[in-house]
Amino acid sequence: MTAEPARATRLTALIPTRNRPHNLANQFRLFMPAGYPMAVADSSDDASWAAVKEVLPAGIAVERYPTDTTLFAKLAQASAAIETPFTLLAADRKIAFPEAVDDALAFLEQENAFAAAAGYVLGFEPNQDDIDIYRVAFFTPSIREDDPLQRHYHLMRRYQPWVFSLFRTEILRAAAQFARSLAGGIFQEIGFVSAVALQGKMARLPTVFTLETPERSFRALHDRDPFYWFLHDSRSFFEHYFR
Repeated sequence: MTAEPARATRLTALIPTRNRPHNLANQFRLFMPAGYPMAVADSSDDASWAAVKEVLPAGIAVERYPTDTTLFAKLAQASAAIETPFTLLAADRKIAFPEAVDDALAFLEQENAFAAAAGYVLGFEPNQDDIDIYRVAFFTPSIREDDPLQRHYHLMRRYQPWVFSLFRTEILRAAAQFARSLAGGIFQEIGFVSAVALQGKMARLPTVFTLETPERSFRALHDRDPFYWFLHDSRSFFEHYFR
């Protein structure tokens, strides 16, 4: 697929990454023919950073951050340099489809009230030369209410993260700046998505947006799920909650 010239000036694919150079190579192979500008925000250790440099195609902007930089600190800094009006956040352990991104971009260009758009995220396992799709990882419906507080209510009543979606860049910047000011990775994520919902509607389009690889998160379960955080260390949970 080749992107129309106008599309290449409208969208930047921002890939925050840490210690996954093999996944970056796969994402580059998909996005290079699409013609979208790409930027990489990397916080890998030295060994993985060397591998990242080997797979980087020419012309891709890359910024290296300390290994302990939080996701939303990276997003706040990296998004400040993006000049296109739309930004795709592409995860390094999800495979985003350029055709689905094109659909999301066309939707946001037509629907000014929407802050973000994504599709369904499917989990898969490799099986020799095939893949087995075994679950729908992210599936909550669009949040279309006109009232910002109603949007926040519907976000939280069936919460799923919308971090790796297509955003209006100004809204992404504001949400990332807010999220980085919070304490605790879980509260940062919820704060980010809440800030997006308060600024505009969020569309779940009828398309497969990404495939989620079977690789595990580098973060422990109690660092990314509030229930397990509470069970693991309730004092820490409430200390972060009250900050």
